[in-house]
Amino acid sequence: LAAPPNVLGAAEDALHRVLLETVDDDELRQAAADALRSAWHASGDEHIDEIMRHGAALLEESRFEEAVCVFSEVVQKAPDFAEGWNKRATARFMVNDFASSIADCIRVLEMKPRHFGCLAGLGMCHQALGEEAKAVRFFREALQVHPGMEGPRRVVDSYELKGTINRHIRPQILRVASALSQDDASTSRPPKANAEILSSREVQCDWDVHQVVTPEAAAQTCWTYFMRVRIRNLATGERTHLRSLARFYALCFTGGRIFPLLHVTEGDASFSLESRGEYRLCFHVEVSHELLAAAGGMLLERKERSSAEAFARVGEVLGTMHSKAQHERLLHADLPRRAPAKATPDEVERWRLGYVYTGKVNRTNLDLGGLPSCRR
Repeated sequence: LAAPPNVLGAAEDALHRVLLETVDDDELRQAAADALRSAWHASGDEHIDEIMRHGAALLEESRFEEAVCVFSEVVQKAPDFAEGWNKRATARFMVNDFASSIADCIRVLEMKPRHFGCLAGLGMCHQALGEEAKAVRFFREALQVHPGMEGPRRVVDSYELKGTINRHIRPQILRVASALSQDDASTSRPPKANAEILSSREVQCDWDVHQVVTPEAAAQTCWTYFMRVRIRNLATGERTHLRSLARFYALCFTGGRIFPLLHVTEGDASFSLESRGEYRLCFHVEVSHELLAAAGGMLLERKERSSAEAFARVGEVLGTMHSKAQHERLLHADLPRRAPAKATPDEVERWRLGYVYTGKVNRTNLDLGGLPSCRR
């Protein structure tokens, strides 16, 4: 026999508190999530449970159309059993019937508003439909119930990171490109005092730019450049850990056109710096026009020193921070104007030693016709 509803409700409330309040014990949080899933799967009717097990087996075997039919039988026989609707939503998602999956998820949430799996499923449906803002909304709601969900956390963090970049690094790109267009060597001078991000003395950046010269250079139809970047964390004291968010390069070509390269540093492309730490990266850029000069910059984030501090800001994401907090957390560092020096392939190979090579950026199909110009 199933437990009385009030007993089940109290047990679920206790498990949800564990999800929200557990900070440094991933095993305990996972155990609470598993216990909630087990509670949701128990219908109290052995016949319904047997049908559910059959449907789950079909899902495991990727027989999704059949699973839709089986779970449809469940919701017809037990319309008040939330997990029947949730499993049919999953099966419908797998056959790309996203609208129907969303409708089933809504039924689930009417009965189980804290069903974090269903909330994440809604996010996945809207993500599949290309509705990014709606997807992030439901991923956030899932995280409000279960902050330890890694998939929704990655999506939300990525979305907020892009928002941060759009608001904060694009003005820096315009500033650096403007200085480059005026043939101004002081592209690293700080923005005005009322800018949201100030160039920081906590970070030291430098780089060099080289045109790779080969014997075939006279007949070349594209140009290859080798760039090396060095970043050093000069900060000491509290909150000295830095993480990269994005970097950009403004390329000024002969003919007077400027082209920006923006690179969001997520996942493997990201790097962190402890106090006095240094990171070195290098890469090639291949273009169809000769490069006259280049400048750039980086956006970095100060990080908490402990996981406890990180969990204390579960509800805080980059895109929704107050402006003062943003000013305190984000740093901008410039890469000064550089004119390319010539280098042979052998020299480039030697200069790669001690640097993380991030690959080749191919822009040989670049159309410079509509781009802003720089002085020569």
